[in-house]
Amino acid sequence: MIIKEWLKNKIGKKFPGVDFDILTPPEPELGDYSTNLVFALASLIFI
Repeated sequence: MIIKEWLKNKIGKKFPGVDFDILTPPEPELGDYSTNLVFALASLIFI
């Protein structure tokens, strides 16, 4: 996924050397990917 790779690169630049992965919910009832992405992007702006 292009967005997942972009987000991982963006976070990796802010926190070099930190091992992490971008997780997406496997089931619709666990959360909406687009909503989670908005919160993740918003948190990057305000960190």
